[in-house]
Amino acid sequence: MNIEFIGIYWSSRYQSIEDCAIRMEQTVKFLQKIDQSFIYWYSTLKPKKNQLLEAVDCSYEGIIKLLDSSRQYDEVGNILDKLGYRIYLKSGLDFSRSHVLSISCNKTSEYLSNLVGLSLANPDQYNYLKQLKIARNIYDNLIDIWDGENGVLRGKDNVNYL
Repeated sequence: MNIEFIGIYWSSRYQSIEDCAIRMEQTVKFLQKIDQSFIYWYSTLKPKKNQLLEAVDCSYEGIIKLLDSSRQYDEVGNILDKLGYRIYLKSGLDFSRSHVLSISCNKTSEYLSNLVGLSLANPDQYNYLKQLKIARNIYDNLIDIWDGENGVLRGKDNVNYL
């Protein structure tokens, strides 16, 4: 069985931008120890015409800027604090061969949940990451880093292996 998606969830919870940045930095550093394919992360947003795509700054300061830029606004420009921060990153320049990391934190609306989602890339060279033992290790560490309440280890067959 190959795990395709690792998801960690928790209910609405206030988290400062600093707290989210610390946890995101811990997440990136942990993943970088697992495999070299997690060393560089890129924004999933398309670059402007003729702009080179650069790796995201995954230092604490860089993550603060990234989180701050992810705030959502209403039609008159007021920050929608209850919607928190959202970040989507990919691990390579070729989206079809990249892992995707999505993080939503500081969502305080009772109707929304927070999450860390890691979609593992499809190429065969990453099959070892999809083994249940390794995926479970990633899951357990992400639960600890984010104080997650529940989660999934989902395979291609859409079965949850927890």
